[in-house]
Amino acid sequence: MRASFLLLGSLPTLLLGSPAEQGYYGPPPCRSDERPFQGIGLHGDACAAHCNSTHDCPAHTFENATAKPDCESGYCVLVCGEGIGWCAQKPVKGTCHFIGPIGVCLYGNVTTAGDAVGQDVAP
Repeated sequence: MRASFLLLGSLPTLLLGSPAEQGYYGPPPCRSDERPFQGIGLHGDACAAHCNSTHDCPAHTFENATAKPDCESGYCVLVCGEGIGWCAQKPVKGTCHFIGPIGVCLYGNVTTAGDAVGQDVAP
C-alpha cells in the first residue's frame, strides 16, 4: 500500500486524557514524538510517528485497536482491513478508510456522504 499523508500544524484538542495514556496512532492531541496527519483524499486524522521502516513504528496502539502499524510515506500509520485488524472503537471510534484492499485508521472529521465514524469506508 502506498498512501500520501498531509501533516497538520494544529488541530482542535479532544478530551481523551493525556496523549501518553492514549498509546500511539490515536486522534490528536498527539504524543510528543508524533505529529497529526490526514490522508490526502480521505476524511479524518490521526497521530503518526516518523519512521524509515515498519520496524521503527511503535507497537503500543491506541486503546483497543487491532490494526497493524506500518511505515507509509515516512510516518507510522495503522493499516486495517479483513485479516489485518481494525481501528480502535473507544473512547473515540476509528474508521478504516480503504485505499484499495487495505485501509488506514483515521478518527473524526468525517464529512463525506457514506463515511461514518466507526464504520469501514471504501473510496
